[in-house]
Amino acid sequence: MKSGLVSASAVLALSTLFLGSASGFQRSSSRTIPADTVIRAELDDQLSTRNNKQGDVFTATLTSRDFSGLPEGTRFQGVVTQARRPTQRDPAVLDVRFQRAILPGGSTVAVDGQLFSLDKDNVVETRNGRLQSKPGKKKFDVKWVAYGAGAGAILGTVFGGKAGRGALLGGLGGAAYAYLNKGKGKDHGDVQLSAGDEFGIRLSRQMVFTNKTNYRYAKYDSQVGRDR
Repeated sequence: MKSGLVSASAVLALSTLFLGSASGFQRSSSRTIPADTVIRAELDDQLSTRNNKQGDVFTATLTSRDFSGLPEGTRFQGVVTQARRPTQRDPAVLDVRFQRAILPGGSTVAVDGQLFSLDKDNVVETRNGRLQSKPGKKKFDVKWVAYGAGAGAILGTVFGGKAGRGALLGGLGGAAYAYLNKGKGKDHGDVQLSAGDEFGIRLSRQMVFTNKTNYRYAKYDSQVGRDR
């Protein structure tokens, strides 16, 4: 009788250990990217107000300088939500949303992502290199806006139809600022984005995905930082 009790206790202990290990494994097999994380991505193909229309689907890929915690090679599927051609009075506007992340190997995760600036006025870098939107910046309606025939594509912040300052993309490829003014009687050009143009994607909600042994992650070097 005593030996039977010991055996039952041993079985119970082993079961508890197994269940605890299993739950620990499950916890370690998933990763969470917090809401308000800003992901560095670059376009896979050209995108413009001349050739694209509302509803068009496109993709972008995680850059090598992204330390959000997503595996290298992750792609994002986006959809054009606004593509307004320029007029003499108003600049061209291109707006997009991101609905899905495509992880290496093909598995997909639903996301809620919006266009966002990578400029230091809009993001803050955490100790592990992850970018987050600064408080208050997440409510801004960020769109691509082109002002002037030769202005190129400007990542502008638009409030109720009025264009504010934004980061110039394309040939300058960085954080050069421009002030956009409507109604100056100039001929505005189309928003013209090229494959490889970099921009930010802000996650409106947290993103959870299953980690796999073949995933690789960018290693953050705090001595070099985001501009390595």
